[in-house]
Amino acid sequence: MTSQQPAIRVYWRPGCPYCAKLRLGLRVGRVSAEWVNIWADSSAAADVRRITGGDETVPTVIVGATALVNPSARQVMAAARASLPAAIPADAGGPESRLKLAARALARAWRRSVSSR
Repeated sequence: MTSQQPAIRVYWRPGCPYCAKLRLGLRVGRVSAEWVNIWADSSAAADVRRITGGDETVPTVIVGATALVNPSARQVMAAARASLPAAIPADAGGPESRLKLAARALARAWRRSVSSR
């Protein structure tokens, strides 16, 4: 990998719900990636077909030398931690852990408001 290539590259297409879910999960985990629209870039579409064996399955993610087809944000972060630890923030616990923290904070705030009545 050259210094010009991003640590994480995500091939996506507009209207793909799996791509939107992955984008949200990586955003919550504060993981940056290069997002490449395969409908706007024919060479990217060819890359995806080569990786997937002929299909244009998205999201297809490249993490270092590893290709992942339709992965979850958790799988992308795990692959990045294994091969590119600098690509993941040290405190990135993943979407699930951040959601749990937010839910606990809301529950505590609700209990305080109920007990103060």
